[in-house]
Amino acid sequence: MLEDATGQPICQYDLVMFQTTDGESHGRGLAVKSLPGKKISVLCVDGTLVAKPACHVTVVDRSLTGLGMAVAPAWDPYGQIGVVTGATTELDLVVHLDGKRVVATGVSPEQVRPVKGLTLGDYVFFSGGTWLGRTIELSVDVDVLFDDRSVCRVTQAGDKLRFVCDNFLTGMDKNGFCPGDRVAGDAAVFKSSRVEMGGVLVYWVAAPKKKKKQKKKKKPRRSSSVVRVGMNKGRQRSGARRLQEELGSPMAIADTRTTVDVLWQDGTRQRGVPSASLLRIVLLSDQDLFPGQHVIDKTLTPVVSADDAAGCVRVVKSLSYKDQTVCVSWTDPGESKEVDTVMSMYELGRSSNHNFFYGDIVVRLPPREQSTSTNDVSWVGHVVDLCDTQYIHVMWGDGNTSKVLLHEIASLEKQSFGEMLMEMGDWVHDEDGDETQEDLPPSLTNNTSGGEGDDHSDGGSDAHDGLVLGATAMDRVGNSIIQAVIRAASGVLAQAKRYWMNRSTPSALRVEPAITGNIQTGGDVDCRLKEAAATDAVASSDSGDDVSHFQHFDVVQSPQDHHYLDNKEQGSYGPREWLKRVQKEWKILEANLPDTIYVRAFEDRMDLPRAVIVGVSGTPYQDGLFFFDMKLPPSYPVTPPEVTYHSFGLRVNPNLYHSGTVCLSLLGTFGGEGPELWSPDTSSILQVIVSIQGLVLTAKPYYNEAGFEAQVGTPDGRRNELPYCENTYLVNLHTMLHLIRRPPVGFQTFIVDHFCRRGQHILRACESYQKEGCPVSTLDSEGCATEASTEQPPCSMGFRLALANVVPRLVEALTEIGAQGCHHP
Repeated sequence: MLEDATGQPICQYDLVMFQTTDGESHGRGLAVKSLPGKKISVLCVDGTLVAKPACHVTVVDRSLTGLGMAVAPAWDPYGQIGVVTGATTELDLVVHLDGKRVVATGVSPEQVRPVKGLTLGDYVFFSGGTWLGRTIELSVDVDVLFDDRSVCRVTQAGDKLRFVCDNFLTGMDKNGFCPGDRVAGDAAVFKSSRVEMGGVLVYWVAAPKKKKKQKKKKKPRRSSSVVRVGMNKGRQRSGARRLQEELGSPMAIADTRTTVDVLWQDGTRQRGVPSASLLRIVLLSDQDLFPGQHVIDKTLTPVVSADDAAGCVRVVKSLSYKDQTVCVSWTDPGESKEVDTVMSMYELGRSSNHNFFYGDIVVRLPPREQSTSTNDVSWVGHVVDLCDTQYIHVMWGDGNTSKVLLHEIASLEKQSFGEMLMEMGDWVHDEDGDETQEDLPPSLTNNTSGGEGDDHSDGGSDAHDGLVLGATAMDRVGNSIIQAVIRAASGVLAQAKRYWMNRSTPSALRVEPAITGNIQTGGDVDCRLKEAAATDAVASSDSGDDVSHFQHFDVVQSPQDHHYLDNKEQGSYGPREWLKRVQKEWKILEANLPDTIYVRAFEDRMDLPRAVIVGVSGTPYQDGLFFFDMKLPPSYPVTPPEVTYHSFGLRVNPNLYHSGTVCLSLLGTFGGEGPELWSPDTSSILQVIVSIQGLVLTAKPYYNEAGFEAQVGTPDGRRNELPYCENTYLVNLHTMLHLIRRPPVGFQTFIVDHFCRRGQHILRACESYQKEGCPVSTLDSEGCATEASTEQPPCSMGFRLALANVVPRLVEALTEIGAQGCHHP
């Protein structure tokens, strides 16, 4: 990150000051982007770009700092962060196209408005305040002045006119016309004399009453039908008109001065903080909590995303970033009084039912009766403060503020432009500009039909359905034949495979059908299986052998819990070509699997391999087991295999989702190029598994998130990488508990054997973290500290608190399966 003359980091769109070429005055502009040679590109008020050495500019304001933004002190970007609870900005204005003559100073943003009236993303009301929406497309009408003083109106000018003198600003917005701009048509140059909003495409998000859901795609609204939220109060609108009448021409912003109120994570508040002394935090982690937020005690709920259970909801009072601990308040149901408790940050999750935050747009619930006022906007507002455990402070659209109970409001879903456009689908342009009844929101139409639509089914559709069913039946017959051939070939190939292996598995590690069935029911591990695995573990321990005797590759019967078992498609190339490729894959796996990867293929479902990866030392995945179910599609190897992860509802890595989705370029589930992508000729199942181990289960998984590699060495990266590692190790331990209780079929003995052999090392690692404070990802294979353990800051107190809660459960589970040397550290 580049720094200015005072050592202050320079952020995009900071207002910076620099010395002009004459050396006698100072210019100002927005820092747009960084350039080679430690220079920055500065956008001046007249729209020109100048390149300046970063060390020759000074940050003077960050006017983009607004309500609800997370910020950090510029002098300590790696410490605690805060949230902006209020902002005040003063503007200095110059005449547009002049850029030098200051005509007004200390102007409030409420006294000005965009020349067009609206900008993309504005929240707007439909006339009368009956609907709330967001602008996602705009068009403007421009009056152009000819040399003979005649005037012609150009509608949708952004598609028909262009700027004669292009600059950075005109390149950003094709509709950014202002009176006085010189514009050109196909063959002539004009001067714009008046600019008005022509039409606006609005995505409607809420209404004061429960309305029937819209099914038609809406045409763009005329701008006179919508009112911008925040510009609907009479004093603001008249103030803007008076200012424009006094100055007589459009203006540009030449200077800004912004101060903000900040609520810090430790619960303290600061008012009137200069925005230039703060840095905006763009990316917040799951552990970035703020006072007033409602959270869930995850130790009392099995899945964070589940509905808030009674007694699990807490309210954040303060947070210690250094210790990763949170002081929370909750009501003791037994004593009916409020209790404050210090908890680990890793044991808390955001409440799904009360996830309000500063700046959120909210609506009243339940809906009130429609007001007789023509502009009633008191049903929508934004959060200005999280008061306490029961109330939230809201400023409503009519300018009034009040405290409301949590169940009286609902927060609007945050959506990007792309998401809104995708949901709207195709829409029809209003060619004649007339609004018909069906153009209006449903609340404004006289349609009293209660049906969702007419049923237009006829005999033709029945005939069509018959064709579809016939084709489906033929597909089933074809699939049955292919399945029979492949099953027969699978048996032959499985027998041959046993000869290829040329080694036997110890009888103690064979999975008997009765034992498998018992474990599948979800109960405790079967006694015979525990005794067999424990006996083998003791023998290995006595001989100093810490290596699993479980075969790295084998062919067995397909498990009933395989993720893709219900999918019957396979072998669309016919048995010969498809089976030939599968046979090649099996040989590759047999000869090249690393010591930390195990794979099972299945006789009756050759298209459904299952693999397990053992987490390596020096990572937060150390000694963990990570299972993946794979499916070779009918088009394999032209298309890559499908892979799902056994997540147990836990997010152990940015590339391994709660749902089991595996995000990897090789699988086509993530962007990539060249050798990162699947190649039918050179890629293989082995490459997929090894890529997951080497590229996903890494020492610093935080940077696996898309685009996060750019944060290496930045304040955001340094703030988040260590907490993410600590949380990942805790998730790893919880995954171990799930695997011991619910082992995937076919790997029951392997799981018991693994944890019997490695259990004492896992607990030793927990002891190194709890008692010695070693940082995560710095231990050796025995769970002991290394030289790297002393080169990094110690692990947090919150991490140790969370370990203190999970280790007793881990000891109990390991003891149940007969692991030796397992005791509470």
